[in-house]
Formats: sequence, C-alpha cells, structure tokens
Amino acid sequence: MVSVGFITAATIVFAQMGYLKGKDLGFDKDGIVTIRLTDDMRERTDILKRELLAHPGVLAASASSFLPGESEHNQTFDWEGRRPDEDNYLRWIAVDTDFVRTFGIRVLEGEGFAPGDASRGEWFYLVNESAVERLGWDRATGRRLEVEAVFGKPGRVTGVVKDFNFRPLHHPVEPLALILCDRRPRLFRYLSVRVSGRGLPATLGFLDDFCAKNIAEGGGAWTFFDEEFGRLYEREIRTSRMIGLLAVLAAGLAGLGVFGLTAFMVESRRKEIGIRKVLGADAARVLVLFSRDFLRAMTVGAGLAAPAVYFGARGWLGGFAYRIALGPWYFVAGFAVMAAVLLAAVGWHTVRAAGADPAVVLRSE
Repeated sequence: MVSVGFITAATIVFAQMGYLKGKDLGFDKDGIVTIRLTDDMRERTDILKRELLAHPGVLAASASSFLPGESEHNQTFDWEGRRPDEDNYLRWIAVDTDFVRTFGIRVLEGEGFAPGDASRGEWFYLVNESAVERLGWDRATGRRLEVEAVFGKPGRVTGVVKDFNFRPLHHPVEPLALILCDRRPRLFRYLSVRVSGRGLPATLGFLDDFCAKNIAEGGGAWTFFDEEFGRLYEREIRTSRMIGLLAVLAAGLAGLGVFGLTAFMVESRRKEIGIRKVLGADAARVLVLFSRDFLRAMTVGAGLAAPAVYFGARGWLGGFAYRIALGPWYFVAGFAVMAAVLLAAVGWHTVRAAGADPAVVLRSE
C-alpha cells in the first residue's frame, strides 16, 4: 500500500512539474540575463543600455521595476468609464520602451510603446487582455487610464498585449498595466538583457566586465533569467525530489521483502515445481503460481492507497492555477510500476527453479 501510494504520488508530482516546465508563459524566458540595478545605476539606465547594446552579442536590453514571475505590486487606478463603487486595484510594472520587445511579448492592439513617447510629457500604458476585460472596454487604444497617488495625472493607453504569466503559475493571469516610466528611472530595479546564442562565452565575459565596472560589489552580478524563474518553484522541486526518493525506497524495500519471501517459498516447494514441470508446466505458469497471491495483496494495497493519494494530490494541485487533470492513468501507472518490481522479484527465483532439471530435483533424498 505504501509503495504503490508513493509511486503514484511521485508520478503525479513529476507530471505536474513537467507541465509547469513546458507551459507557454506568453513571453520568451530563454536567452535573457538580468542585472539588479543599484541606486546609482538607476538614473543612468539609458547610458547603461547603450553601452550594452554596443556589444554584438546583445540583441536587446530593457529596464523595469519587476521581472515576469515576481510582480506582486498592486495599486489603485482610475479609468475611463469606472463606476464609483467599483474595485479599482490593478497590478502594474514600470517599464521602459524596450520591455515588450526584450521579453518577446506579443502586442495585439495598437503599436506598443514608441521611442519618442517618453519625451511627450504624458504617461503611456499598455494593458493586457485581462485588463481590457476587467475594465469593460471593447477597444483599449486611446482610452484614459491613471495610476492614483503615484504619477498624479491621467495617461493614455497605447495598446494591448497578450496575456502573459507575470506571477508564478500558482496564480491565474490578472489584469496588468505596463507603465512607460523612462521619465521615472528611480522605479527601475532590473536590467534585462537578451543575448545571442552565438559567441555566448564572449558575451558573458563582456557582462562580467560591465558589472565589475558599474556595480560596487564587482563582477558576476548577472544571472540567467530562466534560472531565477525556476527558483519560484523551489518548494515544489524539493517536494518532487523527496517523494521520488521515498517512492524508490518504498518500492525497493517492498521488492526486497518479496524477493526474500519468494526465495523461501521456492526452496520449500522445489519438488512441487519439478512435478509441475514434468506434467507440462512452463516457466510462465510457475511464475503465475507464485506471483498471484502477491499481486492480489498488492491490488488490495493499491485500492487502500488510492483515496489517500487522490485527496492529497488534489489538495496539492489546488495550489496551482495551472495544473494537470488528475486522471486514473496515474494510478494505473503506479500500480504497473509496482507490479513490475514485484514480478521481477518473484521471477528471479521462480524462473531459475523452473529451469532446473526435474530429474535432479525429484531425486530421492
């Protein structure tokens, strides 16, 4: 029961982790290096970006207040058509002109941010699809939007971006506003750099030198974004490793127990096996003879384990907004793996015993 339960649980956990790894996030997380900005670097983001883009291995660079996956900032907004009694909280990220291009976010409506927008004396926004639905707009481009108590005056929506997962996959996609903040660089906390796969060692060496020159702590202050994004699921990764280890240990102990018990049974029934072989039984029939009681016991154990695994897995998966469907095939897979371990343990002795010469086995003592 314990062995089948742990194997089934491990199958479910690994399937969910594989699903998270392959989930389309709505942006391209590969090939991006992030640099955390110090206070003195924030006012020089334009200069720093030009220095980065001068290297041939750097394809794009962007400054932002948050990185996709960590944005938890909520703020009151006002917008065109809002009812006075309506909840007016939206999530937002302060970005520069190149944020959408650097992260490969798709613009569905409008033109996104243009290079000259920051110098035009007004605030500009991009909103996601969920925000358009939340605000009740049929078309967003040109609409009025304002972050209350932050920027002090209304701005204009210049376009709509496709929904992307700017929070961990424990949460659904929420309404979001990207705010063009080239005029407020103090809000920026990160530089995100998209690098080319060609000549990567030389590009990373350039980034080491860049960080050594611009960050007081010295070189090596950059990190790969996909590695940082993966750390959002450290708890789940530890859980999957622990359950996987327990599944291996439980299956191994159960297999060793069956292996030893089968050795005793085969030894005590060796003459019976010889007689059955003389009467026409082959190795497969002998294997069935010795394994059916174990399989019957394992079936009962699997039936007892299934409810606990189901409710435990359902509770764990409930912590994710995006999750696999908890189907019966995971339980079938757990049963099949344990059955294979059991048959291997039983088969080692029974096949050897069935292959022995009956004349030798049945010789009078």
